[in-house]
Amino acid sequence: MIQDDVRKTAEILKNREIEIPSSWQCMRGGLAIMLSMMLWQAFIALPYLSNDKTDVYESIGFSTLLGFFIFLSVSSLTAKYLSLPKEVRVEGIVMALYKSRAKIFATVWLITNISTGIFIKLFIIKRLS
Repeated sequence: MIQDDVRKTAEILKNREIEIPSSWQCMRGGLAIMLSMMLWQAFIALPYLSNDKTDVYESIGFSTLLGFFIFLSVSSLTAKYLSLPKEVRVEGIVMALYKSRAKIFATVWLITNISTGIFIKLFIIKRLS
């Protein structure tokens, strides 16, 4: 099945040109991740900010920097994905496998981030302040 899908994809790519997606289409997913990481860290840490602690700003800055690297990666992968013809993206078995894996990883990442942030906010930061 995979070999047939690869042959079909190669045939489609020989007959069609690669589409060039807009910059906004490529960047919006990564930008949403970067901003959500920064805002989530601010939501967790800012209520416990005191005058003598700069570690809160450092943690928000680190999350923003990490989010920026994720933004670059997601934007690059999205550009490559969107440059494929729509037939390959919709009907391809290999692409369906990649999409399902990406959804699973994104869901696990989101659940882990939210649950860890809530745990830290409820049990750790309140005890420290």
